Amino acid sequence: MMSKIIGLEKIKGFVEIIGIIAIVISLFLVWREMEQNRILAEANFDLMIAQNSLLANQTIAENPDVWLRGCTNDSLSSDEMVIFKALVANKNDVAYYRVIKSLRLKESYASHSDWADFVGFLHQNPGAREIWSKREETLNTYRQNLKVEGTNSWYRDIIETLDALDEQKGN
Repeated sequence: MMSKIIGLEKIKGFVEIIGIIAIVISLFLVWREMEQNRILAEANFDLMIAQNSLLANQTIAENPDVWLRGCTNDSLSSDEMVIFKALVANKNDVAYYRVIKSLRLKESYASHSDWADFVGFLHQNPGAREIWSKREETLNTYRQNLKVEGTNSWYRDIIETLDALDEQKGN
């Protein structure tokens, strides 16, 4: 009888070990699936950025005169102004999402570089800067009216840097 009890305890111990191993394996598989989903989400985000960039560049290529005249703040017809506003918004969105992605990946050099490239673009193109500023001011007004918490540091930081660049240019 005693040997049967010892045998049952050994079987019970063996089954418990198998159960623990099964739990560890299932946790590993869940972690692996979550990691694959994260990688897939990042790839989709990269694809979205690339698609937006291609769309913006394609629209610029289709309307080079609108882009050039708009950037230098020459007069545009109302139809051309719609195109130019969309081009500037696309350029903003691509830069913003690149910066956000770099920050999430803790790539501070890339985020600073993308941000600085966009600031430089606005600084060198007064028409784009004007359209961008008006759009961001309008968006900030909406956010304030709807009591959206937090500030728009993207806009604030860019404006402060543009003002500093303007001062350096003036000196």
